[in-house]
Amino acid sequence: MPASMGGKSGKGAGKVAGKKRPASPAPDERQTKRVSIKGPSRTASKSASSSSSGKSAPKSKAGKKLAKPTPKIIAPISSGPIPMHVAIASIKESYPGRRQIKDLEGWEAECMKFMRQLMKHPWVSAERPKYIFHVPVPILFPDIRDTYAAKIENPMDLTTAEAKLLQGAYTNAEEFITDIALVFSNAIAFNKEGHDVGELMSCAYYEASTHLLKYIRWLSLELLQSYLTDCSGTPVVESGSASEWKLTNHNREMARKEMESVVFNELLDKTEPGDKFSWSEQECEKLLKSLRHMSDYKHMITQHSYLSQ
Repeated sequence: MPASMGGKSGKGAGKVAGKKRPASPAPDERQTKRVSIKGPSRTASKSASSSSSGKSAPKSKAGKKLAKPTPKIIAPISSGPIPMHVAIASIKESYPGRRQIKDLEGWEAECMKFMRQLMKHPWVSAERPKYIFHVPVPILFPDIRDTYAAKIENPMDLTTAEAKLLQGAYTNAEEFITDIALVFSNAIAFNKEGHDVGELMSCAYYEASTHLLKYIRWLSLELLQSYLTDCSGTPVVESGSASEWKLTNHNREMARKEMESVVFNELLDKTEPGDKFSWSEQECEKLLKSLRHMSDYKHMITQHSYLSQ
């Protein structure tokens, strides 16, 4: 009996265990293993993230913020040329006490109008300049710093001349115009040797500077008419790329004749269909619009006078 009851009880225990599925030690161990594996990993990750974000993270972020601007400012100065907008900003900051353009009066205001008109030329336009005369040459081209210093005694650029005007460094209009002319006469002198041997860059800057020197002579004498004099003993510049000139009525007449000969004898730079107009084509289009407007205006006045009779 005991043996048979023990056998039955053993079989019954197995069946009862299969039906009711009590918690066996094996699943408990597996469950505890899962808890023991997942639990510490989550808590460890949380503690690690909290510890890293709590104290060490601000240090790393602060370190990154302090370290990022350093190569942006120092690297261009030591290894290569400075971008043009950075160079322009640094030049302006080197002339403290600059006035606002609206505060200029008299000949200074007229000189600023001349400067604004010059900057509309497509070759020196600030938006997309074809030739760069806005900053000192050694800043943009540090490789030729020594060569440029050996050839050019008095360097000058457009931004420096404008900053000096706003600061009040000039005593009259001729001093300002002389500095503007110095920008292009320096370019002619520096690129003459390369122009003679046929270097492409030197030829381009030499020819552009020669044209712009004639252009600013005519432009200055036209826009500064109120400050022209009738001095007969001053030298007269009849034509060519003169490095300086006096603001006289005689020079204005000579500059007008030269510019008229340039405009009427120069061939138009035609563009392909669909492309944007060149500078000469744009000027011709403006002239045609003004002529149409004048013709329409005269026709309207004539018609109005006829109907009023």
